[in-house]
Amino acid sequence: MVATPAPLSALAFWATRDRYDHDYDEAWGWGAALGAGVGALLYLVLLIITVVSVLRSPMTAGRKVLWVLIALFFQPLGILLWFAVGRPVAHMVPSTVTLSSPPPPGAAPPAPP
Repeated sequence: MVATPAPLSALAFWATRDRYDHDYDEAWGWGAALGAGVGALLYLVLLIITVVSVLRSPMTAGRKVLWVLIALFFQPLGILLWFAVGRPVAHMVPSTVTLSSPPPPGAAPPAPP
């Protein structure tokens, strides 16, 4: 039995396959690089927001330095810890504004509490 060569169309498919695989890999590489760049930029912005938030907080200078070092050296855990635990929360002040409807026209104003 004599071996017959493969048809020319099959050889052309295998010859062009490598080119398409290379284009796919190149496109995937650009997409991954772009995604990593955007992610790194967002992370840098979050780190800057954290440091500014620490420096504007009403803590002592020593605690501010400690929190900035935690945020810088224990990434991303330091950033998460600052926003979850370290950031002081403003105390709620009772408001003098009520959500009741206004008095009808001609009625006497309500007495102060």
